[in-house]
Amino acid sequence: MWRSLRVHYKLLACNAVCVAFIVTLVCIAMSGLQQMPGQSTSQADNVFWLWGWAAVFCVCVLLMGFWVGMDIGRPIQRGKTFARTLASGNFEARWQEMADSELGDMAKDLNQALDIVLDQSSQYRDILNSLPNPLATLDSNRNFTFVNTAAEKQFGMLCTDLLGKQCSTWGAAVCNTEHCALECYLRGIKDVVFHQPGMGTLKAMVVPLNNRLGEHIGFIDMVFDITEEYNNRQRIAALHDTIADSAHDAQDIAQRQSSLFDTVIAQLATTSGIAREQDEASTRTVSEVEEMSAAMTHIAERAADATHNAQASEEEAERGAVMVEQAIEGIRRLTAQTNTLASTMEQLNEHAFNVSRVITLIEDIADQTNLLALNAAIEAARAGEAGRGFAVVADEVRKLAEKTMQATGDVARAIKAIQSSAQTSSQATGQAVELSTESEEFISKFGEILNRILEVARKTAVEIHSIASAAETQSFVTDSIRERMQSLNAGARESASNMAQSAQEVRKLGDLSQQLRRIIDSMRDEKRRAERISLESPTEGHLQCQGRKVRLFVVNISTTGICVQHLDPLRVKQDEQVEIVVEQSPWHLHEQAILVWKDDQYCGLQWVQPLTLSTEQIKMNAEACPPLSEEASR
Repeated sequence: MWRSLRVHYKLLACNAVCVAFIVTLVCIAMSGLQQMPGQSTSQADNVFWLWGWAAVFCVCVLLMGFWVGMDIGRPIQRGKTFARTLASGNFEARWQEMADSELGDMAKDLNQALDIVLDQSSQYRDILNSLPNPLATLDSNRNFTFVNTAAEKQFGMLCTDLLGKQCSTWGAAVCNTEHCALECYLRGIKDVVFHQPGMGTLKAMVVPLNNRLGEHIGFIDMVFDITEEYNNRQRIAALHDTIADSAHDAQDIAQRQSSLFDTVIAQLATTSGIAREQDEASTRTVSEVEEMSAAMTHIAERAADATHNAQASEEEAERGAVMVEQAIEGIRRLTAQTNTLASTMEQLNEHAFNVSRVITLIEDIADQTNLLALNAAIEAARAGEAGRGFAVVADEVRKLAEKTMQATGDVARAIKAIQSSAQTSSQATGQAVELSTESEEFISKFGEILNRILEVARKTAVEIHSIASAAETQSFVTDSIRERMQSLNAGARESASNMAQSAQEVRKLGDLSQQLRRIIDSMRDEKRRAERISLESPTEGHLQCQGRKVRLFVVNISTTGICVQHLDPLRVKQDEQVEIVVEQSPWHLHEQAILVWKDDQYCGLQWVQPLTLSTEQIKMNAEACPPLSEEASR
């Protein structure tokens, strides 16, 4: 019962006994002072008894004080032992005390408070251990005070084995160097990126560790695996360089094409001028032939007077026939050269059309690049501060795509102008062919007339003077015709030379087109740099567009696109957005994609948003795909 009393009750009882003892002593003292000499023995006995009772009270007070001291001292001693146990790091210890005592309540409260602190500490430890990235805390001497589970896996050691050891125990590539994350933090550098053999590219970050009073007690060291991000940045940088080089090459090629086109235009202008000169020469030839016909008529009328000169006239007529045959042969060669010129002009028009198709393809690629830049900017905006640099790169790519579209638009307009000029020249060349044909027919008729004149000349013998004059006129006209024919032949040769040069320039244009195609192929290869994972086990799904489903099998897949075999006719246009659904485990895909290409059996699509799955996860899913059932295989 006494042990169950509260401490303040025990102290109150001790105080009451002490007061009674003091009162007794006072009474005894007063009795001793009042005793006079001559008092009786009974009074002396009373005094003795009073002193006896006083002694008894003193003994009781001493026993009670000892009892109370023992009752209070033992719990306090157990509390001190409990405190020393906690200080040694054993947080599982508890203060064992009777619950009905006042110190028992205090012990219970302390134990509950310790349980709460340990529960919170366990929760915080579980949170830190659940982090996928290694994390460790260091004291001011750079010794480990805590490492999470991810750090244990990376170190290959348990947390208990690492506690108290130096942070250089990790043995990272930057440990004990000026690039150490902690050294860089002390110099004001927030994070350090380095390559760790066997692990890839890592980023280490150090932040200060303070206690509840804000006093610095150590550091927190965090490590992030940024291998994929680093590789993506490298690919983006390579893509940027490739696009920049391609743009430079395209600009140089465009300039060379412009120069070649100017040369072709100048040559075509020269050819057109030659054709006009040939037309004028043919016209003058017709006029002179008419004059010759009139002269021959005069010769026929005066034939009676030119009998004695008939032989001379016959010889002149024969020479005229030979010249006419030569003129006919020259006209035929001119016609052949003009036909060749027309064919070459048609080929030039066709090549210009092919170049325009290449320009259209470049515009489509620029549109796709612009779309990719826009998607990259959206992803960078979602990434926040971490994606700001990527957003700048994406914006530069978009600007470059816009400039490419502008440049290709200018080239396309120039090509259209060339096509128009080539078509006009082709029409003019066709007209020249017709005129040459008419000239050939006219000269043939002239030959026939000349033969008839020759027959008449043989019968003519009159008017020798008129015949001689007419023969002189005929000779002059024939010389003029010969000069015109020579001029036409020279023009034909010049036209042939110009067209040969045009053919060489067209071949150069073909070479430039091949260079453009190689540049475009390199840009396409850069766009598909993401690793494609082929599926060994067929994976079934369907493509959905405008309420219509098309069954498919997945051939290969990556983080940026997918290639499928469609089992039903695919009535989807290029660049049209569709939905890809793959319910088969472990994929469960419901993603939006854009059709890039298609044929009778296969098609390639690009994800509108890159897959959240990493390349390693895609590989694991590909290996984990179960085989199809017999019904699905059929």
